[in-house]
Amino acid sequence: GAIKGLTLDTCEALGLELPPLPADLAATIQAELPDFVAASNPLDLTAQAITHPEMYARTIKPLLADDSFGSLLLTVIIGEASEFALAKGKACLAPLVGSSKPAILGLLGEEVNVPASIISDARAAGIPFFRSPERALRALARLTAHGRSLQRAHTREAMAPMSLPPLSGQEQSGGATLTEYASKAYIAKLGIQIPRGRLVGNLLDASE
Repeated sequence: GAIKGLTLDTCEALGLELPPLPADLAATIQAELPDFVAASNPLDLTAQAITHPEMYARTIKPLLADDSFGSLLLTVIIGEASEFALAKGKACLAPLVGSSKPAILGLLGEEVNVPASIISDARAAGIPFFRSPERALRALARLTAHGRSLQRAHTREAMAPMSLPPLSGQEQSGGATLTEYASKAYIAKLGIQIPRGRLVGNLLDASE
């Protein structure tokens, strides 16, 4: 609960959005949680995950599969290096491996002697590893800002005016303002359909 509160405060300070769980996803995750806690974002798996490590995969995989979320941060307490710590670390890491979305593993306790294989396995899978949730959230905020910057640039590029063909000598001969015929000929170059017609110089040509 304390880490959940810390996450909410830090995300607010960093401008990181925490989308609510869609109703169907909330129901899926709620089925994996004890009755005394509600499915929400941030999600608290409670101490039940200690004796039921399969809760990590059963809750993380649906979150990663949902389009409401662009990334996921898993914050856990591993504890000192031991067989139990190793088993818990692997259970936390397994559902993050192969994610198509940014997935981060954050641990509590910078002084804790975490099993070395947890860190090496995370790095081998391309999963960023942080010793504190604050650092992980700051990194995620930077990544989010970068992604939004790329999106804005892509939008500007898509909205940029198309390259127009130059005016021909005949079209320019009328001066700064194009004649109706020259305007239609130019518009046709842009691929825009115009009424069928042609330029004539006398009544005889017009009657043909």
